[in-house]
Amino acid sequence: MDVGQADKIRVRLQSHEHIPCWERDCAEIRYLAHYAPNIDAEERRKIEAAIREEYDPVCGSTAEDASDDFTRRKPGGPTGATP
Repeated sequence: MDVGQADKIRVRLQSHEHIPCWERDCAEIRYLAHYAPNIDAEERRKIEAAIREEYDPVCGSTAEDASDDFTRRKPGGPTGATP
């Protein structure tokens, strides 16, 4: 799972720096977009940070770094634990 926000979703997904992670870690890549025309970019970033903190996406970054500067996590999440 990954999460992010963008003004131009199609452009962002087509050139996303996480594509290699998605291709490596996902059997099938699916996208879900929630359009929020009445929410500005700052509020979207707050929502993104909250989701990142709650779910710790494998191909994403931490809530403290909820920007386009993503980092790769260890398999199994931040602790490296696997099921």
